[in-house]
Amino acid sequence: EAAAAAAHRAAGRMLEAGKLTEAVALLCAAGLGGAAAEQLQLRGKWEEAAALAQACLSPKERAGALRRWADYLRSRGEGARSVEVLLSLGCFDEAATRLVELGAYELAALLVRAVGEARPHQRSTKGAQANGGGGGG
Repeated sequence: EAAAAAAHRAAGRMLEAGKLTEAVALLCAAGLGGAAAEQLQLRGKWEEAAALAQACLSPKERAGALRRWADYLRSRGEGARSVEVLLSLGCFDEAATRLVELGAYELAALLVRAVGEARPHQRSTKGAQANGGGGGG
């Protein structure tokens, strides 16, 4: 924890001095890749943050970084790219919702259908949970 705190402080000083590349490298070397990706995102380096996330982050940190990127893309009117990122994360419901927002109703329906066909057990499990866990009527 002390080493991580020291790395954060040193990276903060580097960032204040405009040395983003060095700060990101330090954070990554200290095992703080999530913080490095976040610093890149805060400075508008979304593509670099996504590459870092894919290469260095744990699945949970990667999902967080890429979800922030998807939200950013959506806010910039890049809905199709946002959907691509969500699909890469396996966020099929959210991707379908964004397709509807884009007016791509047929694509949204096809996505929902494909996911339903690929994972029929999830649909029946959700239904069983919604019905109190019972299998029958």
